[in-house]
Amino acid sequence: MVRVKTVWRIRGALVVALGSVAACIDTVELGNGVTGVSGAVSISTRGYHTCVATATGGAKCWGLNKDMQLGDEDPYTLTKVEPVSVRSLSSGVKDVVAGENHSCALLLDGTVECWGASYFGQVGAGLKVPIVPNRQKVAGLTDVKHLFAGNHHTCALVVSGAIKCWGWNNYQQLGDGTSENRAEPVEVKGLGGTATVVAAGEMHSCAALAAGGVKCWGNNTQGELGNGRRGELGAGPVDVVGIRERVTALSAGRGYTCAVTEAGAVKCWGWNFDGMLGDGTTVDRETPVDVRGLASGFVGVSASARHTCAWSNQGEVWCWGHNWAGEVGDGTSTNIRLSPVRAAGVGGDVVRVAVGVYHTCALTRGGVAVCWGANNFGALGSGTTQDRLPDGTLQGGGRVNCQ
Repeated sequence: MVRVKTVWRIRGALVVALGSVAACIDTVELGNGVTGVSGAVSISTRGYHTCVATATGGAKCWGLNKDMQLGDEDPYTLTKVEPVSVRSLSSGVKDVVAGENHSCALLLDGTVECWGASYFGQVGAGLKVPIVPNRQKVAGLTDVKHLFAGNHHTCALVVSGAIKCWGWNNYQQLGDGTSENRAEPVEVKGLGGTATVVAAGEMHSCAALAAGGVKCWGNNTQGELGNGRRGELGAGPVDVVGIRERVTALSAGRGYTCAVTEAGAVKCWGWNFDGMLGDGTTVDRETPVDVRGLASGFVGVSASARHTCAWSNQGEVWCWGHNWAGEVGDGTSTNIRLSPVRAAGVGGDVVRVAVGVYHTCALTRGGVAVCWGANNFGALGSGTTQDRLPDGTLQGGGRVNCQ
């Protein structure tokens, strides 16, 4: 272990720099495998932990670790407030995705490895046990292009355009026509075409098709399938009403779904209790509605529990929904935001955003991760458990020491 005094700032923002893994505090203790890492290439969060893939092919995670979802050398510490290296995974990683209490890595050879909670089989190695502390290869899965983690299930998009999912299936979110939890991947049935993008939520899943349009399957209590109905279950993938064009980005949260069309517009549907749909209301929607003010120029969207964020081709971040911990990033802790507000202090070069339950992380073009919101489990990676706003202000007063 070495100790350094390395600090990054981006227009005053709280920063976790994954190149040297520096948090915006006076002194940062670096873990094994950090030396020579030039930055982060992907970021993911859903529950209370966050993971990144590094440019050198490694993986790092931080935050809540009660189910050993961080995968590090010390699996018994409940929380990690600074990034730790995933054990024996220092090269060959293309992407890392974080579920609520499990994590998975997509490797450069097209295979997948997972670790953490597996009581529904979400590790995908044929194991239905409470915890799998060591990463396991997902059974029979090859040629994976992209990986998507839901709360307790995971889906993979393979080269052929097929989708394979595993884990929790009580609401038929795996799409195999059953409600049996699966400890190994099963193929989604009834897509009617090849998929280009996949989204895994809490109890439902969705896919964008190469020919255009979106299909969803699983729970539909809140209208999250977008087919103009609610409460129906078991029919397999159904068409989302009103979206016929190609969709370039898709994200599924807790009871709702959001998409970015080829024209760069953001649309959402489903549960809207805290304004997660961004249409200026708290009315649930059974078909897609336009997110206010986000009609063009957007390239990605991230949905989780009660707030949502999208990012533009100009690198700006806009968020809406629940905000008691400042997770929408507008510099306030106003309870909810019914329409999008711009996240302040994160610059204009964001290439990816990941939304957790009560926190948000953004990845910049230079491989730096900026996190804000609730931090009681260390999900911000800042070296403390204090909540933060994106401009570096501590919740309750004071500022991060970034000299």
